[in-house]
Amino acid sequence: MKRTFIKDLPEQIGETVSISGWVDVRRDHGKLVFLDIRDMSGKIQAVALPNHKDAVATAQTLRSEWVVSVEGVINERPEKMRTENENGNIEMEVLSINVLSQAHELPFDLDTELNLDTYLDNLPLTLRRERARATFKVQSEITKAYRSFLDEEGFTEFQSPKLTGDDAEGGANVFDVPYFNEKTAHLGTSPQFYKQIMVGVFERVYTIGNVFRAEKHSTTRHLNEYTSLDLEMGFITDHH
Repeated sequence: MKRTFIKDLPEQIGETVSISGWVDVRRDHGKLVFLDIRDMSGKIQAVALPNHKDAVATAQTLRSEWVVSVEGVINERPEKMRTENENGNIEMEVLSINVLSQAHELPFDLDTELNLDTYLDNLPLTLRRERARATFKVQSEITKAYRSFLDEEGFTEFQSPKLTGDDAEGGANVFDVPYFNEKTAHLGTSPQFYKQIMVGVFERVYTIGNVFRAEKHSTTRHLNEYTSLDLEMGFITDHH
């Protein structure tokens, strides 16, 4: 059966579908097993009922972050059981579960506040938290909007070198990188030099990429590596 994304399930009420994703939470309530399943598009509650014994037996073995493929019927929840959560007006009645990958028991609860060392040491897991996922989604939307606007204004995107022979802008300390034949290269501190070159080629240009500054700091607002959104254009007569 073809996979359906969770975001499309509200349009599939009464139909049998197949979804694939991660187990967020498993909750046992007597003979019922409830699962919160998430994929790249959203999250839904699924329930394994006693009349589907094989599904219940498999559901009872599931743990957080196991990867599963689930077939089931999308039902509309009774009015009094609806919630304000995502897809709170529907749920999946589980017919079968196929475990695609198991996961070790998590060393911590993903929903709790973690200290920085624990967070950084476990990024493959901690980046799955909703707050972390939201950060990447915001970053994605910003760059998407930046590209869309400049493309519509006739700009051409280019990729600037990240290994340079010298500081491309001046005024910043550089990270040295061993290069061939006992030479030294530097991580790029700015695409400015290359933007000025490309203006002579395309007139309107932009680039999105990481830049590096070898500057010690004692604040959380200064980064040694960050993503820079740069543009350059020719024949500017004013800034309005």
